[in-house]
Amino acid sequence: MADSFLKRALTLSALAAAAAIGTPVMADTGPITSAQFAPGWEQHVTPLINRGIGPAATTVWYVPGSVPKGHYYVVNREGDGARLIDGYAVTVTSDPERQITVVLPQYYGYVELVPSSDVPGVQDANTKVRFEGP
Repeated sequence: MADSFLKRALTLSALAAAAAIGTPVMADTGPITSAQFAPGWEQHVTPLINRGIGPAATTVWYVPGSVPKGHYYVVNREGDGARLIDGYAVTVTSDPERQITVVLPQYYGYVELVPSSDVPGVQDANTKVRFEGP
């Protein structure tokens, strides 16, 4: 149990530090919005679960275990549209018995995952958040 707590604490600390770096990963200098997503992207999104306040003015979001394996971008819903949260991506490669958290700045209110296939043309070689399970 202590090992699990230590692993979780170290993971959250590492994610918070990575989020603070702020390395730009998009080739485009403007924000990526849902106008640039593939048609029908709304049917493929998965809402994240807000787990509360994290370290240093952040919010911790939980990725549900029902998310299938794949590569996803993190978006903030804005009415009927969405905006890609610059540089945040999650790669799920493990089974549903996992716990994936994403640490974001506090000002995001409705966060979802959208499959990378619905966001063409985005380069993410240096994503801020990446989870790859066993």
